[in-house]
Amino acid sequence: MGNEQVLFDAEWRDVALKCEDQDSWAYNVIEEMRTTGQSYLSKVESWFNDIHYSVKGKINLGAALKSLSNNDHLGAVNELAWWAFLRKEEFQVSTVPTTTSPTPDLSL
Repeated sequence: MGNEQVLFDAEWRDVALKCEDQDSWAYNVIEEMRTTGQSYLSKVESWFNDIHYSVKGKINLGAALKSLSNNDHLGAVNELAWWAFLRKEEFQVSTVPTTTSPTPDLSL
């Protein structure tokens, strides 16, 4: 693929390790990094790298995914999960840029 991005790099992990909010998705992922946490991050990163989106859209989507805020992160993961599901079920799906949201809308 060649242009894959590493979202959850050492810099992100350093920030996430300092997260003290036990309700944050990042806190829970870091706590389980040796098992399900790493699997989760790998899957999200894989979906992110597979989705076709504009450069600006990818930057915004990546920022939302890396956010320690549950609302930002889970909203972006929700969009990616729907995209992955629709692709798996062989729907013709594409992203539709939005002007008010950091995550794409999807078009069937």
